[in-house]
Amino acid sequence: MTRCDYCGAEETLPFKCNYCQKNFCPDHRLPETHGCANLWMAKPPSEKTYGETPYTATGSYSGNYTWEYRPRRILWFGASELKHIAVGSILVMLVGLSLTRLTAPVWLLGFISIIFFAAFTLHELAHKFVAQRHGLWAEFRVQPMGALITLISVVSPFKLIAPGAVVIQGHAESKVMGRVAVAGPLTNFAMAAILLTSSWILPLDQILYYGAYINLLIGVFNLIPIGILDGQKVMSWNMKAWALLFAVSLISLVIVYQSLPR
Repeated sequence: MTRCDYCGAEETLPFKCNYCQKNFCPDHRLPETHGCANLWMAKPPSEKTYGETPYTATGSYSGNYTWEYRPRRILWFGASELKHIAVGSILVMLVGLSLTRLTAPVWLLGFISIIFFAAFTLHELAHKFVAQRHGLWAEFRVQPMGALITLISVVSPFKLIAPGAVVIQGHAESKVMGRVAVAGPLTNFAMAAILLTSSWILPLDQILYYGAYINLLIGVFNLIPIGILDGQKVMSWNMKAWALLFAVSLISLVIVYQSLPR
């Protein structure tokens, strides 16, 4: 057993601070909660003065990004992040438009753009907000290779939307990472339910139904437990919850697909 260097609580698997190298319990694992003497190391210079600061994000995603350390502040956006969100959203909307004839009415092109924009952006923001709620640093970043693949999808018959992802910095248990991961697909499923219900009572029922299908497709795809997809983290956290969610959403996707207007 190891004692927390802040409160003295005994821990079988303590958290080790990257800055002061001491051991802490879950309640005092973050630098600001144990009064870390080396907290200054977690505060890189601003991008206006020094440009981008290198860091390695939680998981396998790494790169050189500008970030700010803002302890316990929820629902905030970095200046660089807003630019990345804009680029990623534009690429996703272009993929959506590539599925529609450009000779279609402007209002139809607009609806398709909104559907793809919302399905992608709200999915990523759900990851971000849940991570921030748990005291983690989280910002969306465009990944060069993913952006290139998405751009190629605009002119290719095979479509893959993966311009970037929310990168996370900080220590978290598998339970927290599972909740962060499942937030994205759950957001898509909630949007699908809203669009399906709306298609029964509002005009433009075919477009709304199509929007529900797109959200279900994105949600199910991200629940596949491979690579860096959300499904891998959700399965590691709670196998039964993942299996139930994946099965129900997959069945729903098949039913909606079979009912799509031809």
